Amino acid sequence: MTIAYLAAALAFSQAQTGQQTAQSPVVPVQATTSGPVLTMEEAVQIAKKNAFDIRSAASNVRQSRDVLNQARATLGPKVSLNASDTHQFNTGAGSSSSDTKQAGVQLNMPVDITGIIGRGVKGASATVRSAEQSEVGTENTVILNTRAAYYDVLRAAALVSVAEQTVVSAQQGVTTEEQQEAAGVVAHVDVLRLQAQLAQAQSDLIAARTGLALAKENLNNVIGRPIETQFDAQEPATLPVVTSDADTLTKAAVARRPEIKALEYQRQALAWITRAQEGGLLPSLNLSANYNRNIDPPSGTRDSATFATISLSWPIFDSGLTRARVAAAREDEEQAKIAEDQVSLGVSLEVHQAVTNLVNSKSTLDVAASQVTAAAETYRLAQVRLQAGEGTSLEVSTALTALVQAQNGLANARYNYLTAFAQLQRAVAADDPDAAATGQGTGIK
Repeated sequence: MTIAYLAAALAFSQAQTGQQTAQSPVVPVQATTSGPVLTMEEAVQIAKKNAFDIRSAASNVRQSRDVLNQARATLGPKVSLNASDTHQFNTGAGSSSSDTKQAGVQLNMPVDITGIIGRGVKGASATVRSAEQSEVGTENTVILNTRAAYYDVLRAAALVSVAEQTVVSAQQGVTTEEQQEAAGVVAHVDVLRLQAQLAQAQSDLIAARTGLALAKENLNNVIGRPIETQFDAQEPATLPVVTSDADTLTKAAVARRPEIKALEYQRQALAWITRAQEGGLLPSLNLSANYNRNIDPPSGTRDSATFATISLSWPIFDSGLTRARVAAAREDEEQAKIAEDQVSLGVSLEVHQAVTNLVNSKSTLDVAASQVTAAAETYRLAQVRLQAGEGTSLEVSTALTALVQAQNGLANARYNYLTAFAQLQRAVAADDPDAAATGQGTGIK
């Protein structure tokens, strides 16, 4: 990677402000390639497949579906087979023994005459939808973390590029100063000063490369693959912009956020549970049929028998158990409603903060671009003055330090802006916040 990101950031700033940017005197240096290029989209797809939080959320969805299947199964018939071998001993006078072998089939079928079982099924179905929305919310969080970690890699790579340019410029300054010292033009202290600056630049380069390695390991960890996997990140072609205001985006976010939808479904599930608890004193009906066959029956004994039973059970008094269960279930509903209101308010705050961060990041980016422009021109003029014999090496050294600081500031401002945009994407639950504000667009991918 080179410091091409500087040109891109400056061009973005110019497009917004109409300013003209001076040519940076730092010569681009190609960074060493450490592995295949990993795009942002590829990183997100790997994270969605491997991330532990998503795998856990998917397991919760499967588990809730299993619970739903259990609830549905309670409405269906159940068949069981039974067999027995009874050996009877009669003691005392005229003792005897007998052996009875039986086999049978039993069929049980509940009849949901009061709808209690059906309410449980509907509650379990709403729980599945809640788990599915929670899984989407988890995916959105993982995608945000992936994007933020990816931008940290690009930030670290940009800082490495700046550090490499600084080493090149500092080395050139030392070489020039040593030549002038040999010619008797400058004092040895000027050479020592530039040599110290070169040593600092080399140390900064080592630290920057270490930071890049750590950033890559962190991204690998976030997307759930071995941290030693080598790759290079791809610089985004453009910087995204958002034109919608915070209030419009907040309305879209409240309507789209899966966390809110998950709580809505959870509240529905609890409402069905409450209705099921209200039927605690209602009657229940069950149909059953039994077929029993005697194997090798004694003479004069029937070899088979069939029974059909209709049983009705109607609890009359339960010492207030049903009333207490209903009250507890209603409190569960109330707590779910409170949680939903709290999350909705939190989403509103999150959107407003994300919009504010994006606006501030954009302002910082524009200022950073202007600072690079000014620092580059100051460095150029310092070199011109030195070559004309009117300046000093100290002025060039100071100007180079200021330029490096400005370039580092621009790199941080650029990726802070991109991270702020990713946070807004997550807050609105859409890759295109403006499209979401108009009721269009898809979710985060």
